[in-house]
Amino acid sequence: MDNIEKNVELLKSFFPNIKKIREIPIGNINQTFLVKITTGTIIAQRINKKVFNNIKALSHNLQQFLDEVRKKHDLAAITPEFITFKNKVINPDSEGNYWKFSKHIPNSICNQYPTCSEHAYLAATTLAIFHRNAVNFKVRKFRTVIRDFFNPKKKLSFFKKALKQGVKDRIKQSQDLVKAIDNFYKNIEIYFSKMAEIKKYVLHQDTKFENFLITPKKAYLIDHDTLQPGSIVLDLGDFLRTVAFSSKEDQVEILEPNPDFVKAALEGLKILNYFRVFRLEPELFSLAPCLVSFILSIRFLADFLLGDVYFKISYENQNLLRAKSQFLKALCLYKIRKSFSKVF
Repeated sequence: MDNIEKNVELLKSFFPNIKKIREIPIGNINQTFLVKITTGTIIAQRINKKVFNNIKALSHNLQQFLDEVRKKHDLAAITPEFITFKNKVINPDSEGNYWKFSKHIPNSICNQYPTCSEHAYLAATTLAIFHRNAVNFKVRKFRTVIRDFFNPKKKLSFFKKALKQGVKDRIKQSQDLVKAIDNFYKNIEIYFSKMAEIKKYVLHQDTKFENFLITPKKAYLIDHDTLQPGSIVLDLGDFLRTVAFSSKEDQVEILEPNPDFVKAALEGLKILNYFRVFRLEPELFSLAPCLVSFILSIRFLADFLLGDVYFKISYENQNLLRAKSQFLKALCLYKIRKSFSKVF
């Protein structure tokens, strides 16, 4: 039985009348499927238990978020409708796998980067609406799903450990990149310390452009699995770094940042005054895309060194190319950092 057939059998416990199913090749962690049933089309996502090993915390946070969505019309308008069973967002199948489901958004597209300024603007306005609501979420009501998910100090420590414990041939293969990373880190080290001082809010924490469904009139924010107390720098930086470049995450022939896409995204974010609402320093806002790209580069490289144990890969050395791509983007984003705060 192949992977699709196996998942069909597992999904029949939730949706007995499955007409058609196909896997959607997005994301680095979970498996996502487009499923046609007799009453319509749904999105089914199988949770990666190795990454999300605290299912209770994940389920709790999504239930809390669902409660917020039900209370706030503007938040509901940018969130695909959850399909629950006995009012639960996360549900186990017969083999102990965990799933979540939502209604499919017709005429929507999902890309790693914008293809036009309008898409960048739509996604940015949706993110600002989400943040306008999230700033009022009660932190004490949400749990930590992934500990130290974006803790620069911990990620750097893990990276150094991978350099000692990783596959020897891969460590040798990465020497030039490691040296470049060490040299550049001196420029941004102080800002990671400033990040640690910022107040924590309940945020999405995985706001790359790929996590927005774009329709002709608006964008939807999806994949709330990493929703937990965290840093606004991550939410803004992750979004802006993926808006800035019209290139895939493993593409090392880096194009210049697209100023039109950046400008459109910043215009969309203007509906919320981030400096006032989140008390975020303009300098830290400007560096957010660079900081996130840098941390991602060492996360991808650490995973490559350890034998590709965390992120899904589709070919050999993909995580190494991802690491190189993110590092080159971090260099570019550092050079143009001042352009990110001009609009405010």
